[in-house]
Amino acid sequence: MANCCEDKSCEIANVGVLLAASSIYLLVLASRWPDIIVGALISGVFLSSALNVLRQSLQALRAPVSSR
Repeated sequence: MANCCEDKSCEIANVGVLLAASSIYLLVLASRWPDIIVGALISGVFLSSALNVLRQSLQALRAPVSSR
């Protein structure tokens, strides 16, 4: 199983947070939209990762057990 440090979603999330922080700094705290947009994108990336893990788990459960 992959953890966050081995997955691209962690890198994407970190870059997104930095972009949102820098854009808010440049906009002089005038808008919350960069935070909302990046938060939504991060949620989507992590939801996709979670669904992938769930899909792999279900495949492992349905796989026939080999006898030794």
